[in-house]
Amino acid sequence: MHEQLVADETRLSKSRSNNRSVEDSHDINPKDTSYVISAHDSSIGKVRENMEDKWYLNKEIGLFIIADGMGGHEGGEIASSIAVDEVSKFLKEKLVCTTFHNGEEEERTLKKIFKDALKAANQKIIEESKNNADIRGMGTTIVFSFIPKNNANRLYVVNVGDSRAYKIKGENHTVVREAGREEGEGIITQLTEDHSVTAEMVRKGLISEQEARTHELKHTLTQSLGSPFDHKAFIKRIEWEKDDYLLLCSDGLTDMLEDKEICSTVLEYQTREREEVANSNKQKDNVNQVVTEQTKDVDDLIHPLEKTCDALVKKANEKGGRDNITVVLVQNKYHEPNKNTRTKSKDNKKRQDIPRM
Repeated sequence: MHEQLVADETRLSKSRSNNRSVEDSHDINPKDTSYVISAHDSSIGKVRENMEDKWYLNKEIGLFIIADGMGGHEGGEIASSIAVDEVSKFLKEKLVCTTFHNGEEEERTLKKIFKDALKAANQKIIEESKNNADIRGMGTTIVFSFIPKNNANRLYVVNVGDSRAYKIKGENHTVVREAGREEGEGIITQLTEDHSVTAEMVRKGLISEQEARTHELKHTLTQSLGSPFDHKAFIKRIEWEKDDYLLLCSDGLTDMLEDKEICSTVLEYQTREREEVANSNKQKDNVNQVVTEQTKDVDDLIHPLEKTCDALVKKANEKGGRDNITVVLVQNKYHEPNKNTRTKSKDNKKRQDIPRM
């Protein structure tokens, strides 16, 4: 798989065997993506000699990317690097200057922008491959998510290949399942669609999802960037709520851990966060300093996310680490402004505007 690519605004630490980065913001504002907190971790794994995963985190524009390269020599590293570089550059230029008047226009325009970005990356990989016989035939998967600045409850996911995006709802949510409504347990949903032979077989009912995990054609992709054939990217708009998690990952994680293991790991640290917040609030109540989730330090918010990423990568390595492992975890920490607070703020402003004699 592949190595790290650094976001433009935030330089991420680099390590050949293990990399971790965190992005955060303390201000909660629905007009930008500062209500989002994110963390990242990756590992070369226990078997691979090269790191072929690349990633990009840019919270300022709400863009998160993972690419998983493949190809002989250093082809995988190069292909994934090109993909992340070209897609991030293309989207950054387009997204910062694009505004929308309604949801339909937003979705229609963004889908075209996403497709154009993938097309540019695909063409660049093909051109590089033709110029160097050692990396001819290289390719890469890609998964990315874009979180619009004007809506705290909406995001977009895009993928080509078998790198995935998941949404994980917290244990305080009420979830609806086919059997009825259930309180309590968290739930994980794969948001993207794998482009592989076994995934197609599962969709056609030829094999079960469990059988697909060990099938000999598991890693045979039907779509990837770097192919001369037209690819059809999976693009979907997703609704998410406060405290929901968005997880992007390469197949180095999902090959080793089943969805329920990923979900339980994330929720384990979510529970720890709540316990720590509750204990902190109790202590500060004793000195009449009540602190809520909205006002606590950013480090307190980020810490569980960073630990969760580390735990996911560690578990994948403990299960064998047969491939490079990369995870990006994003959480929605948006809080509706308190009406009383808004009213008091307006009243204070009015009083400040009154001329003083």
